[in-house]
Amino acid sequence: MGAAGTARRGSGADDRVLPLALRRGAPPVSGVLPDPCPRCGRADAPALERAPLRGRLGEEIAARVCADCWAEWQRVEVMAINELRLNFMDPSAHEILAAETRRFLGLDGSPGAAPETRPDPR
Repeated sequence: MGAAGTARRGSGADDRVLPLALRRGAPPVSGVLPDPCPRCGRADAPALERAPLRGRLGEEIAARVCADCWAEWQRVEVMAINELRLNFMDPSAHEILAAETRRFLGLDGSPGAAPETRPDPR
């Protein structure tokens, strides 16, 4: 850390290593969702406090998905990454995970569902 507690360039102490919810500038969202959650259908579902991801997908999740369904996706996400054998060195892996996120949370128009699995190539 530099003077007055600021992070120095290259120190690794910048906010890129923090979860999005703890980063500066993430607009807070709170209360109850204005419409029912597309995954669980609850009209009184608690909203997320902040957008959980960067970009349009994060904004859409914060606006439409309840905190409980987002927490469920966070538990399932690792299993989806493993089952789909996603390699994040391949740029298409990010697109695949975003599509699975949208599908699981019901943001693609279908009711929320478990992630698809690919057949074992062995």
